[in-house]
Amino acid sequence: MVDMIIRGGQVVTPSGVGNWDVAIEGERIIAVAEPGAISPEGTKVVDASGKIVVPGGIEPHAHLRSDISREGYGSTSGVQLVSRAAIYGGTTTILDFAEQGDRPDLQPALEEGSERWRGNGYTDYSYHPMFASGASTGLINQIPEVIQAGFASFKIFTTKRVGLQTLHGGGKSWDRTLAKTDFGTMSAIMGQIADAGGMLLVHAEDEEIVQYNYSLAKERAQWDYWNLHLIHSNLSEDMAFRRVIRLAESTGCPIYFVHVSAKEGVEAIAEARDRGQPVYGETLHNYACF
Repeated sequence: MVDMIIRGGQVVTPSGVGNWDVAIEGERIIAVAEPGAISPEGTKVVDASGKIVVPGGIEPHAHLRSDISREGYGSTSGVQLVSRAAIYGGTTTILDFAEQGDRPDLQPALEEGSERWRGNGYTDYSYHPMFASGASTGLINQIPEVIQAGFASFKIFTTKRVGLQTLHGGGKSWDRTLAKTDFGTMSAIMGQIADAGGMLLVHAEDEEIVQYNYSLAKERAQWDYWNLHLIHSNLSEDMAFRRVIRLAESTGCPIYFVHVSAKEGVEAIAEARDRGQPVYGETLHNYACF
């Protein structure tokens, strides 16, 4: 039974834009039809005249419990405020992160995420379990079970330093020693994800180049945000993306690169896609939650 009809608006679909009726049952869109084709009898009708009707947006990368709040760099706005702002902007689903940290398995991180969101959000939600450095074989073997539970995407870093900050008159770096995943461990993670039908999000930078650039920045007094490109360089992204893609090709694991910042990264993704590899990327990141 149809519970609601949205009528009179310009409806945007993958196949085009038109003046159609949208029929909703429960929480699902069940039909997009010509005006008047669906009987409104006993059904709530929403008049969308003069408005554009679009599917709800998905925010795939929102840190609502970020490490930087625990490291003295400020605090996050929290689930209620961020998800309410998202709804106002037409985003109806937010993907947060469930961080392993120094815990021996992923379940506590998932429970923490659920506790953070349950009863507090205005949107649908899920999270990407995030592996810490040196994930054990036992932890990696949990991947199929976690995917079966509905969490199909995971995140790793290829570097432990992910930013520069100048606060309170002094320079600081985000030294996240728990963040970096080595390529051997990454291969095992990719294998499990590929077999179980998931996807891996990768923050990819070349660790050795980044660390060397950090040392140069200190020597040259370039310890400020506007020098970020000198540390997290185009070459670093190029080398890291291509290494990750090669590993993904060998394991058959779908990859989603976060923070695609350089043309070399875009080119690496395009070349992989031309070869038929399931490789994707995002160029923007939502830090509006801070």
